[in-house]
Amino acid sequence: MNFAEGCAIGHPDKVCDQISDAILDAFLAEDPQARVDCTALLSHRTLLISGEVTSTAQVDVEHIAKEKIREIGYDPALFTTTIELTKQSEDIKDAIVSSGRLGAGDQGIMVGYATDETKECMPLAVIGARSIVQRLAEKRPLLGPDGKCLVGATSTHIDFIIISSQHQENVPVAAVREEIRALIPQEYL
Repeated sequence: MNFAEGCAIGHPDKVCDQISDAILDAFLAEDPQARVDCTALLSHRTLLISGEVTSTAQVDVEHIAKEKIREIGYDPALFTTTIELTKQSEDIKDAIVSSGRLGAGDQGIMVGYATDETKECMPLAVIGARSIVQRLAEKRPLLGPDGKCLVGATSTHIDFIIISSQHQENVPVAAVREEIRALIPQEYL
C-alpha cells in the first residue's frame, strides 16, 4: 500500500513555500541574474524569512510576504515578520560565477518514479491526496485555508482517506463532513 499526504493552501508548510516562491519571482522579474536562496518559516503567527540574496533588484520582501498571506486567506496584520536576508557567500559566488560554468551552491536529492496507476504517471495515493486538497480550496470560506489529506491506496483503489480542515465555528460539524464527502471524486470511492 502507498500513502500520500496533500496539504491545503493554508497549511503552514504551503504558506512558507508560496512566500519563498513569490519572493524569488519578484527578484527574478527585476533581475534575471539574481541569485536567491530564500526560506520562510512560520510558527505561531511569527514569520521568519531568511537566506542569501545577491541581486540588483529592489524588492519589498515584507510586502510580498504579507500580500501572499492575504491571498491565501489569512489576515497579515496578525503576523510578526522578521527578515534575515544577507548577501550570498563569496565562496559560493566564486564557485559558481568565476568558474565560467553553471553550478549550484547547494545540492538536493529527489527520489521518484513513474507508474501507470494514473494518467499523470504518479501513484494513485499522490493524485488522490492532491485532487482532494485542491477541491478543499474551492470550498472557502466555509472551510478555512489550512487542512491536510492523507490517502492510503493500492495500485487499483483507495483504501482510506483522512481529511482534516479548518472550518468556521458556526458551521455544524455534520455540514462540514457532508461538504468534505462531496469533495471526494467518485472514482476514488
